[in-house]
Amino acid sequence: MKDFNAAISINSRNDEDYNCRGNAYYAQGKYKKAIADFSRAIELDPNNANYYNNRGLAFYNQGSYKEALCNYNKAIELSPENEIYRRNKAKISFAHLLLLNIEKENNRCIMM
Repeated sequence: MKDFNAAISINSRNDEDYNCRGNAYYAQGKYKKAIADFSRAIELDPNNANYYNNRGLAFYNQGSYKEALCNYNKAIELSPENEIYRRNKAKISFAHLLLLNIEKENNRCIMM
């Protein structure tokens, strides 16, 4: 982490440094910090699909499914041939359907 911080302090306009540090935060489970770094990378290079995908992964693991889906959609818009981005979107869509079904079942149980 120290090296990423040093690189960013030398050149705060390098989007890849923010992405790399975001990946390091993500690996540590520090999703809010990861999202902040991925967001900064996106500000610097808004056409990099990987940054949106990475931010989507962090949102997903934080439980922010709507934000994750929006980021996956943007990644797919920028790189429609990427199977990984589509797979991530499919996972979030499936998880969302499961949550809706659980909510419906829960409401049904309460009504009984």
